[in-house]
Amino acid sequence: MAFEAVDRRDLGDIVASELRTAILRGEFAAGDTLPSESALAMQFGVNRTTLRDAMRELEHLGLVDRRQGARARVLDWRQTGSIALLRHLIESDVGGEEFDTELVETLANVLEGFFAIAADAIVARQAPVDSLVSGLDGLEVAAGNQDLEAIEVELRELCDIYVETTESIVICLLWNTFVHILEIDLDPEMKMVHAIAADIATSDSPISILRRLVTSLGEHDRSKSQEGVGDLFAYLKSLIGIGAQLPGSQP
Repeated sequence: MAFEAVDRRDLGDIVASELRTAILRGEFAAGDTLPSESALAMQFGVNRTTLRDAMRELEHLGLVDRRQGARARVLDWRQTGSIALLRHLIESDVGGEEFDTELVETLANVLEGFFAIAADAIVARQAPVDSLVSGLDGLEVAAGNQDLEAIEVELRELCDIYVETTESIVICLLWNTFVHILEIDLDPEMKMVHAIAADIATSDSPISILRRLVTSLGEHDRSKSQEGVGDLFAYLKSLIGIGAQLPGSQP
């Protein structure tokens, strides 16, 4: 296939996007070799340095294998791709609505398991929950004022406090990864957070659910804390609509 010359703004990103989309949509199959760097540079109307920057991005994502003196070979990205491909798969609309549904359901279930593990860690070490109570109070004040921006800030801080209360390096690092996936890869416009904030501003239910969870953690009650996590994610799944498309995906 032939590629058109691109504007000279963020050239490397544009070239990488064009090639990435072509690979994800199957226009280049696993095992195929891409045209030579000189041929691609000519098609896109860019220099070899810019083209190589784009190729490094494809290599980083696990889409191609590059070796000196040889053309880049397309890999089976289902086996070699990184988590960073999720955003590009959504943008390329490769999997369609079925993929979007699977992604939302899987991520919600993984996060529920993560929050349950964090709750167990808090209960096991009988950690004080004063910071969680203060964070929840701040969220409730923001909700009472129906200040969506403040609600979003307080909600994010409450999640961070929840994770930090575990005092587990592993749990904290995993949380950072989830945040990156959500905010950078899947929902950069924060539409999910906006939806949750809007609901918190108009309903007492989310605050009540969170209050019960924090209370059970303060009482070091494992059974009730796990029940609280389950209630929280039942609410979240209902709100975002499991089976609905991911915000920002193609209709």
